[in-house]
Amino acid sequence: MKNSISVSCTWCVSITSGMTSYYAGAQSKPLRQAAHHVEDTEERKVMYMPKVMRTATEERRSAVRAEIKKYMELRDLNNERTAKMLGIAESTFLKKKKRPETFTLGELWDLAKIFKCPVETLIG
Repeated sequence: MKNSISVSCTWCVSITSGMTSYYAGAQSKPLRQAAHHVEDTEERKVMYMPKVMRTATEERRSAVRAEIKKYMELRDLNNERTAKMLGIAESTFLKKKKRPETFTLGELWDLAKIFKCPVETLIG
């Protein structure tokens, strides 16, 4: 049996060296150790799963995040300053940026006021 490395999904990888197979998560220590058993000169086989299409919700989230990022850069604001101006913790602001639908209407109004833009521009 040839030495090979194969990825069966994004989190599980198998390495076969001779008659011994090693299975581990892609970032795990056992996998990195097992990789040393497959010599660099041997043939390696790596297969990746196809990418999954983004959902409409994720597309909308991405658009809102892009608008927030754009206005933060225009106003020379960072996450910490923007969160402070909204009256929330930076960690909360980061979570809300990740999932923009969790912003309250009041927070969106405040963001629009901070960015000096219409609310409609932020939410697309």
